[in-house]
Amino acid sequence: MDEFRQKLQAAYDEAVRTPTGDLFQKLKMDHFCRQYRPQTSWAVGSFEKAPELTFTKTEPLEDPTGIGWTSGFLFNPSLVVRGEELWLYFRAAPKKESLCSRIGLAVRRPGRGWEMFPKPLIWPTEEDEILSIDDPKVYRAGKEYVMFYNGVYAAPEELADRYGQAPGSVSVNVKYAVSRDGIAWEKRGIAVPLEVSRLWAKGAVIPRDGEGNAVRIGGEFLMFLSEGCGGMQVVGRSEDLKSWRFEPRTYLTLPDGWGRILEVACCVPTKEGFVLDFFFEDAEGKFAAGQALYRRGSPFEAADFHRGGSLAWGGMSVLNGRYLLAQGWDASETGREEIYFYRSKECAHE
Repeated sequence: MDEFRQKLQAAYDEAVRTPTGDLFQKLKMDHFCRQYRPQTSWAVGSFEKAPELTFTKTEPLEDPTGIGWTSGFLFNPSLVVRGEELWLYFRAAPKKESLCSRIGLAVRRPGRGWEMFPKPLIWPTEEDEILSIDDPKVYRAGKEYVMFYNGVYAAPEELADRYGQAPGSVSVNVKYAVSRDGIAWEKRGIAVPLEVSRLWAKGAVIPRDGEGNAVRIGGEFLMFLSEGCGGMQVVGRSEDLKSWRFEPRTYLTLPDGWGRILEVACCVPTKEGFVLDFFFEDAEGKFAAGQALYRRGSPFEAADFHRGGSLAWGGMSVLNGRYLLAQGWDASETGREEIYFYRSKECAHE
């Protein structure tokens, strides 16, 4: 076995051995999605389950690496609506919220139900993907699709020293891949430079409409980075979703008494402007979701806040006039590899 595969094998063995912590067991989509009622006209939600759309994985995903990898949990998907079809890009991991993930695809077509592609679309092939391939975020731009994903790895000593990290510490690069058909993907490397991420960045949240199209704000694409980057919030700007210019920019400060921001989940364009849906820890130390409203002329100054949100990590979709999102967190109670769908009770604001 070559050195790269040995590293993959060690990462997989560690992921299988490590128990899922109590913290991750508390992640319940029913809690975030359904237990709130909008207090404002602009808030996105609330949601109800759409059980007829549930995706259940019944066949194993192939293991292109040949290390015996298999999945046991699906979560953090990115959903793209293509006409009447649902294209579900999901994170497949050995356990709930574990590393050593891959990105798979299932498509739901009218009259045919769900069909899963037998081979992962994205799996580790590069050194900065050894520990995991995480959390797809898929955007359509013209005739192309761009997927941002997390490449997780142990920082080499020289990089760790440069950015003040402990040698071998877990690092996360925001990477991207492009596709013409949404099936065959070409990896293009790092989207967020190390000088910006400082070996840890998450987010790649870009305004996206209900069909998955990236939406320009003020004539350009904006990317909101909310976790890492040396503790700073960062905004990226681009003309094509591939080449980005980044700058430190505080764009989300919670009202007094709310708690602290953990991560921005998605950005939903609306008639008023756009809504950032975010994950935070409240003043009592409990996980919570919220939303912030922005006017198009002031994309970095929240005009209003709402307690309660969706945490649609891969972007919010619209189907038959209603918002639609997917997540697999609650499948831990069934023991099956499933992703559940949630439909808004009110019409979408688009």
